[in-house]
Amino acid sequence: MKLFIATILLILSTTFASAKGTIVLLVDISSSISIEDMKLQLESYANSMRSVGALRSKDIVVMTFSEWPKLLTIGDYNDAYEVFMDYAVVEPVHRGSTCLGRALQEVENIMPTLEQPIVLDISGDGESNCENSHQVHPILDRLEQKYDLQVNTLYVRSDKINSNSDLDKQFFAFYKTLVRGGGFTMKAETFMDFELSLFDKLTIELSWLDNQ
Repeated sequence: MKLFIATILLILSTTFASAKGTIVLLVDISSSISIEDMKLQLESYANSMRSVGALRSKDIVVMTFSEWPKLLTIGDYNDAYEVFMDYAVVEPVHRGSTCLGRALQEVENIMPTLEQPIVLDISGDGESNCENSHQVHPILDRLEQKYDLQVNTLYVRSDKINSNSDLDKQFFAFYKTLVRGGGFTMKAETFMDFELSLFDKLTIELSWLDNQ
């Protein structure tokens, strides 16, 4: 009986030990992304919520950003799946610029409510291009100093940009500058490749969370 109880306690302790941490998905929906590519991106996120099993033990935050950020959910993988599946894609002209600075300000506001450690997962197809873009790196620096945080990025090359062109290299370099806490940057050559890149990225992030 004592051995049985000890085994149960070990299983429970292992389960609760793994049920920690938060992934914040910061999703670019700016006007540079076509309707077709936006649908691919959202479907990729939704599929990952169901296919990456370890996400089930994490809190998941979904925030989109273009001209203004929008917090869609703070919940679990099912909540994230639902908001990605239900998201209404509008024409690019109605979305606006890539205002990453505003989005990061909103992330900074909700950070005290999130369970640590935290992964901030930023994806997009271009640089921050609003008037407050100068705030991007200072905010990330503050978050890194204050929280048990890793910032990882995924740059997706738009079909409008030639691979390995100067602009492609510039955008990829920008996403590298966002990395904090020993994180990493990945690149998807097109939105057709986004789901595989996202799956790999989430797998690495979850490993980091479970080893904190």
